[in-house]
Amino acid sequence: MGRSVVDPGPTYGLEVAISVKGRGRVVSVPAAIACPTTCYARIVLADRAIDAAAAAHRVGEVAVLAATGLQTRWSAVPPAHLAHIIAAYAHAGRSHEARMLAAEAVTRG
Repeated sequence: MGRSVVDPGPTYGLEVAISVKGRGRVVSVPAAIACPTTCYARIVLADRAIDAAAAAHRVGEVAVLAATGLQTRWSAVPPAHLAHIIAAYAHAGRSHEARMLAAEAVTRG
């Protein structure tokens, strides 16, 4: 598995690098990432990707996008971004995880 880096710039994009071991490929909907073995993608509008994953109840994809977006200190995560992640978990049917994430942010904030 590759590494993920958050770019906390004004557009709050994501940079994702992924390596696949074995058979298979990596794809995302909307089509931000598509590669057979190793790929790199910069997702400037990550909110669109997490919204689409939540709407389709792809909980794993929501979790990966959320985890990628939270690879920094809690104080560096914009409140609106955190609220968006929590809403995506809830929309994907994972309200328990959404509440746990909110509680974690409040206690560590």
